[in-house]
Amino acid sequence: MSENEKSVTEAASAAFEGVEGAVGLGVDIVEIARMRRILERTPSFREKVFSEEERSYCESTANPEVHYATRFAAKEAVLKALGTGFSRGIANHDVEVRRNAKGRPFVVLHGRAKEVADEQGVRELPLSLSYTHTDAVACALAITEESVRAQEERVNPMEELAKQFKEARSLLDEMDFTAANLRDGGKGAVPGEVSALGGDALRLCERSLPGAPFGVVFLDPPYALDAGEVSRLVGLLASSGQLECGAIVVYERSSKAEGLDCPGLALAKTKTRGITAVDLHVYEEDPK
Repeated sequence: MSENEKSVTEAASAAFEGVEGAVGLGVDIVEIARMRRILERTPSFREKVFSEEERSYCESTANPEVHYATRFAAKEAVLKALGTGFSRGIANHDVEVRRNAKGRPFVVLHGRAKEVADEQGVRELPLSLSYTHTDAVACALAITEESVRAQEERVNPMEELAKQFKEARSLLDEMDFTAANLRDGGKGAVPGEVSALGGDALRLCERSLPGAPFGVVFLDPPYALDAGEVSRLVGLLASSGQLECGAIVVYERSSKAEGLDCPGLALAKTKTRGITAVDLHVYEEDPK
């Protein structure tokens, strides 16, 4: 890669660094003088590489070599964005550059190039063409369905936190969550007093906590925390006698994450809304 191409690639990458997900970026630079020499030396190069529509447009301009160079750079940039180059059975005519009614260039894929793009889930291929008195430059971006979803899901962290809290409260309200609904014969009441302890949850649960045994436990860990760690926490509470028989255990998690797997813990109900799921369990003691 030449220094010019490296600089252009870095600039393009910086411009698109906010786009998440599977996105392919391709940049290519072609020397206009070199393209002129190729066209003069090998006239058949036009038919071999460019479509009839591409040739018609280039030949209608005052400097055909400039526009042939930009289109050749575009073909290379598109295939770099797809991660293939001219391989996997892709031919020169499989990538075509056309112009819309306003003169803006866009990409049309044919044959094997189209198959590869479909396999990768590419839904858009924005293209930018430019040139100086010496070089033609093309930049292409392969945007997939995954990258579009990732971009749509990007939210302000504080807004997301507030949203999750509202969703969890709403889900609990819909469940008509009361101890009497879930416990055998309605024994035990939801505690009227609540206390908070700071520290590592796993270490805290290894010793007897104030207020134990508990009749209600609400688990709201970071979504990135593995469900196995949360199950271990519940297991520590149970094995140390800090869970009442019939205790209600509420677990808020990502709707994409696994639920709890803990002996004696029976799933009573699950509600899902958006990215949030809330599981209600009843602790029936480890049957062993």
